[in-house]
Amino acid sequence: MAAEPNLATIKKAVDVTDPFIGQSWPANPNAGVDAIRAQGVLEQSVGNVISGRMSPADAVKDAHQKMRDLFEEGGMMQP
Repeated sequence: MAAEPNLATIKKAVDVTDPFIGQSWPANPNAGVDAIRAQGVLEQSVGNVISGRMSPADAVKDAHQKMRDLFEEGGMMQP
């Protein structure tokens, strides 16, 4: 661990009593995150950049709005 200082941070992140429990980890599982994964929001965002349909900044803005919409459709209002 002394040779690589980041290993302590990684060990702390993965050395947990309750292991990975879903895409929302380390937060509790929730329908909003499940909806984001089911709709392929992140994958579409990357695809938009790779194909040249959007700049990285525009793809992030688009994905963020889609995520907000999914959360709010599920009754989880966003600020």
